[in-house]
Amino acid sequence: MLFTMWWGFWGILGSYIGGVVGAGILVGVGLVPSLAYTLATLPALIPMFLIYRGYLSKHGVDPLFRDLVYKEADRSKTHRIRAWFCFILINMVILNFVYAYGLLEIEYLLGLVPPAMFWFYIYGFMIGNVIPSIILVPLMVRGLSSLVDRQGLVNIGWLS
Repeated sequence: MLFTMWWGFWGILGSYIGGVVGAGILVGVGLVPSLAYTLATLPALIPMFLIYRGYLSKHGVDPLFRDLVYKEADRSKTHRIRAWFCFILINMVILNFVYAYGLLEIEYLLGLVPPAMFWFYIYGFMIGNVIPSIILVPLMVRGLSSLVDRQGLVNIGWLS
C-alpha cells in the first residue's frame, strides 16, 4: 500500500513482482499460478492509487498518508479525521473486500479453498488484513515517509 503511494506506477509494478516472487515462486506454487494469484492485488492497488492521487488529493487528503499521523504536511494543516475516514472506508472496507474476493476466487479456482468455506475465508482474510494495516501503515508513515521524502525517492506524479 505505501509503496504504491510513494512510488506510483512503479510501486504497483514492484508490488506485483514482489507478490509473484514472494507469495508464489518462493512458496513453490509455480510461475503460472503465481502470476494469476498475484493479479488479485491489482484491482485493489490501482483504484487506491487513482482515488488518492486524483480525487482525494484535490480535496485535502494527503496521497502519501502523512495526514494519518501528522498535524501538518508540506506546511499545510492536515485533515486527520477525513484522512482516517477515507483510509478505513476505501482501503480497509471496499478495496480490502475486492482484494480478498479476487484472491480467494483465484485460490478457489486453483482448488485451494473449499466451496463451503469461501465466504468464511473472505471475512477472515479481511479481518486479518485490516488489523495489521491499521497498526502498521501509520507506524511506517511516521517512521519512513520523512526519510523516503528527504532522500528524494517519493514520486508525486502519476508515473514519475
